[in-house]
Amino acid sequence: MINDAPLYLDHAATSTLRPEASAAMAAISEAGHGNASSQHGPARAAKNALEEAREQAAEIIGSDRPHDIVFTAGGTEADNLAVAGVALASDRREVVVSAVEHKAVLEAAASLERFGYRVTTVGVDSDAVVSPASVAASVSSDTAIVSVMAANNEIGTLEPITEIVAAVKDVDPLIPSPYGRGPGVRVRGDHGEGDRRRSHELVIAQVRWPERRRGSCM
Repeated sequence: MINDAPLYLDHAATSTLRPEASAAMAAISEAGHGNASSQHGPARAAKNALEEAREQAAEIIGSDRPHDIVFTAGGTEADNLAVAGVALASDRREVVVSAVEHKAVLEAAASLERFGYRVTTVGVDSDAVVSPASVAASVSSDTAIVSVMAANNEIGTLEPITEIVAAVKDVDPLIPSPYGRGPGVRVRGDHGEGDRRRSHELVIAQVRWPERRRGSCM
C-alpha cells in the first residue's frame, strides 16, 4: 500500500513539539497568568515555575549556576545577545566566527564592523568541521568572542567545542556556541553513538573554562 503522506526531512530547521513539552506548557497556561515580576500569589507561582525551568536548563548543560541562564524569544535574539551584546560590553575589539555559523550570528558579527570591530572568519573542512588549530591561529589578546556552533543546523556536524575551548584558553575570550539542535539529538558518526540526556531545545548556553564554570556550550 502506498502512503501518500509527505515525508518531512527538515527537522533540523524546526520540528514537532514533544508531547511532554506540550503537556508542560499546557499545565503552566492552565495554572494561571501571573506576572513573575509581581508580588502577589499567582506571580510568585509563576516566578517559581520560571526558576525551576532555569534550573532544568542549567542541568542539561551541566552548569551549577542556573541564575546565569537567560531565556530569550528565539535563536536570533539569543545569537544577537551572545555575539553583539558580549562584544559591545567588552573592551576588546575583535570577533572570531566560523564560516558555517547561522546567518543570525554572521550578521550580528558583521554589524559590529560598523562600530570598528574586526571580524575574522575561520574556514572549515569538507565535512564542515572547524579546526581548533585554525581557531587558535585566528585569535589574539584583543579577541572578545569566538563563535562556533555546536551542532550544524543544516548538515548536523558536531563541532569539537571542548578542543576549541582548550586551544584558545590562554587568550580567554567568551565562546558562544549556538546549540539550538544539540540536546535531545541522537548522533551516530566516526566517534560512536551518543544520546543527549534531555530532549529540550537550548538556544544558547554560556561557557567559560572548566575551572570557572561547568558546562560545554554557549
